[in-house]
Amino acid sequence: EYIYFFKLSHDIIYTILNNNIMKITKLVIITHHFWPENFLINEIALKFKKKNIQTTVVTGLPNYPKGEIFRKYQKIISIKKENFNGVDIIRIPIIPRKQGKFHQLIFNYLSYLISGFYFLRKINFNNLFDHIFVYSTSPITTALLGIYLKKKLNKKMTIWIQDLWPDSVKNTGYIKNNFLIYLISVIVKYIYKNSDNIIAQSKAFKKNISKYTNKKIKIVENSHFNIQKKKINIPNKIKYLLKKKYCITFSGNIGKAQSIKTILEASEKVIDHKDVHIMLIGGGSEIIYAK
Repeated sequence: EYIYFFKLSHDIIYTILNNNIMKITKLVIITHHFWPENFLINEIALKFKKKNIQTTVVTGLPNYPKGEIFRKYQKIISIKKENFNGVDIIRIPIIPRKQGKFHQLIFNYLSYLISGFYFLRKINFNNLFDHIFVYSTSPITTALLGIYLKKKLNKKMTIWIQDLWPDSVKNTGYIKNNFLIYLISVIVKYIYKNSDNIIAQSKAFKKNISKYTNKKIKIVENSHFNIQKKKINIPNKIKYLLKKKYCITFSGNIGKAQSIKTILEASEKVIDHKDVHIMLIGGGSEIIYAK
């Protein structure tokens, strides 16, 4: 039930993808974010490539976390193909998330889908991949592009859940209408129904996902491996804090779903404890509250 990426090997990959009959040599990854944005899927893709699996990534134009399309990609209005250390990338134009407000995120999410359905039909995917792997951060609707390719080319699809929908949407407070939440849950059930393999990142995630599907769910906990073996220098100020203070660290997306205000309210309760230091590492739509 538990599979760890830091022990990734051919046997484990095939177990994850549940494809013991046919040897997988070509894989397409569907992801809302990818290099040069900083997400775990970057390392996962390189790991697949290192195991001699031809890897192609379908993603949008990079714009996270600042919400603006990276300068190199700002004039792109069609498909852009490039390569990241041996991993082929197919980029589709999208509307950036900007400040991450509700309507801006909706435009960002919808543009990914509309652009994806429009441009992917123009690409000849025959013999390009054996299996589809969806890295499902928000929005989970990203998986609909994977389902489109699955049905069009009669391939199997694995989805690795990183954000729980509709719960994540509900917790942000953006959508309070119960009918809209219900509609999102219908989409989630459809995505799970059309996924051949479902992977959760924790027991808690598995329990939640089980409310929307009766399928077997594997667990792969998020882990980090420095596949490029780059030396990372920790700033002296942080080194000092780690050495001299009792540090409580939150690292990751600083957005609505993470309820940063709750962390800040909790920090006020320990403000008189001079040896306690709370560090927030990351970026997102709620970063203004962390400053």
